[in-house]
Amino acid sequence: MAEVPPVAYLPGGHPAVIQVREEPLMEGLNEFFNREIFGTHRRERLQALLARMDGEHVDEHQTHVAAAKAKIKDLARRQAPDEHRFLH
Repeated sequence: MAEVPPVAYLPGGHPAVIQVREEPLMEGLNEFFNREIFGTHRRERLQALLARMDGEHVDEHQTHVAAAKAKIKDLARRQAPDEHRFLH
């Protein structure tokens, strides 16, 4: 069962919990993913989407990629054995 959020987070008249049957939800999600994400035309859709992207979107994407790479590099650096740490 889902946790009930604090009352302050609920808009007036909004139910604390709603219940949705899993079967119809999963059927819809599976249909969507099979058609839109894993379908036979996924490459064409991606190429069309990329062709519509303007420079701002490309720059934003590259900024996100660079930030992710920097975080990965920092994590790798922090996880690497520090040989000097044990010498003192």
